[in-house]
Formats: sequence, C-alpha cells, structure tokens
Amino acid sequence: MKKIFHQNEEREEMDKREIVERKLFSFLRYFFPAIVPLLIYVGVLLLCFFVGDVILLGSMPINRFQKEFSNIFSVIGVIITFIILRKRSKKAGSTFFEDASLYKDRLNKKKLLLCAGFGMGAALFLSAIFSLLPSVGPIEEYKQLIDDIYHRWSVLLSMLFGIFFTPIVEEVVFRGYMLNTILPHWGEKASIFTVSLVFGIMHGSSLWILYAFAMGMALGKISIMEDNIAYSIIMHSSFNLPSAILWIIYLRYPGSQEALAQNKFLIVILGLAGGLMAYGCYLLYQKTRIKNKNVSQLFEE
Repeated sequence: MKKIFHQNEEREEMDKREIVERKLFSFLRYFFPAIVPLLIYVGVLLLCFFVGDVILLGSMPINRFQKEFSNIFSVIGVIITFIILRKRSKKAGSTFFEDASLYKDRLNKKKLLLCAGFGMGAALFLSAIFSLLPSVGPIEEYKQLIDDIYHRWSVLLSMLFGIFFTPIVEEVVFRGYMLNTILPHWGEKASIFTVSLVFGIMHGSSLWILYAFAMGMALGKISIMEDNIAYSIIMHSSFNLPSAILWIIYLRYPGSQEALAQNKFLIVILGLAGGLMAYGCYLLYQKTRIKNKNVSQLFEE
C-alpha cells in the first residue's frame, strides 16, 4: 500500500511539473512574438531621440531639448513605427488593420460616446484621488511629472501627441498586435492582465504604473468585447483629454494651477462628478450592448 501511495505521489508531482513546463513553454512561445511590435516602437523612438540629440544637442542643453523638441521626434517615431508594422503585416500575408483589429466600418456612435464619457470620467476620478493624497514618495513623483508636462514649450504639439498620436499608437501596439497574438492561446483574463501589466510598466513611474494598469484593464476589455480597438482608442484619448483642457486653463489663467491644487472642495466635486460619469457611461454601455445583442438575435431568427 505504501509503495502504491508513493507511486501516486510521484505521478502527481510529475503531472504538476509537466503543467508548469507547458505553461512556461506557452509563455515563451507566444509572449516574445507578441512584444515584437512594442520593441519596434521603443527602438524607433530611441533612434529618433538619438538622431535628435546628434542634430540639436550641440547647440542647446538636454533639458531644453526634452521640453521643446521631444514631442516632435516622438511623432516622427510614431509615423515610422506605423510604416514598419504595415510592411510587417503585408509580408505576413495580412494587413495592418486586421492585425491591429482596427475597423472604421463597424462603429456604433452611441458606444463611442459612452467610451469617451467613461474615459473622461475615470480620468477626473483618479486624478482627484491622487491630488488629495499627501505629496510624499510616489505621489510627489507623480505630481512632479504632471507639472513637467504642463510646462512643455510646444503646447499644441504636446496636446496632439497626448490626445491623438499616443492613444492611437499605444492601442495599436498593446490592444491590437500584442493582445491579438496571445489571446487565442492564453484566454481573455490572462491576456488582458499581461498586456495591461506590460502597458503599466512602460509608463515608468511607480504611481503611473498602477494608473496605466487600471486603465489598461478597461481598454483591453472594451477592445475584446467590440473586437475593434477604435473604441479603446476613443476611451484612451478621452482619458487624456481632461489633462489637455486643464493645460489650456493653466496657460490662459496664470496661477490657476496653484489655486485649484489648494481648493480641496472643488477637487472632491470634480472627482465625484467624474466617478458618477464613468459609472453612468458603463451602465448605459451595458444596456446598449444587451439591446444590440437582442436585436441581432431577432434578425438571426
């Protein structure tokens, strides 16, 4: 009996080891091909910054280059990345839009508006929370990064990059190419979690990692439910929009940034309004989705 018992234990251990090995093999097999577009994007950006350094840093300090010209070379990097990804998809016998799950002819205007509302509301809610926390450690680092963004020289270009170029390229890379590569093999939950984690880590700052991870989960979910990253692009862009609006206010009315930071009551009101807006858009989206699903079933019958 003891011999049989030990044999069963050994067999269970071997089965567990095989399961772990299979999972590790699956991770290595599909994860690394999935991050190739991300590596292309990061590599192109670094190359553009290097070229910018060579061209401009001889005549200006590095902090001025970062404030005045970093977004210009970032936009160039985004365009080059799209060209490379397009050629890569074509070589593989597919298209850029298929690999990225970006379809302009499958859009529901009401859902797009709800995604936009959710993004803006979530941004206001999270920003209010971080603004109310004491400026120590990661919170101080986060607020300093935000302040640096508001003091960029090229306002128009920075706004375009924040609400147009960045949402498009990040959704194409993360919720498009990367998520589509691992989704058929890992399942929805593991795929969204992994892509969101990488998305968060790429934002660098400790607090921004959590910030981006939370939003990445919502972006991944909506892109899978709609099978179209156009919705996550709109949500992502709208998530960045409140910062752009505040930026315009701060530039037009000097001192308003400090005044808002000291007005805790207004921050609470904006946060609560944003939270209610995001939750309301979520509920309306669910109702719209169920209604559209029922209509589709009626047509099938």
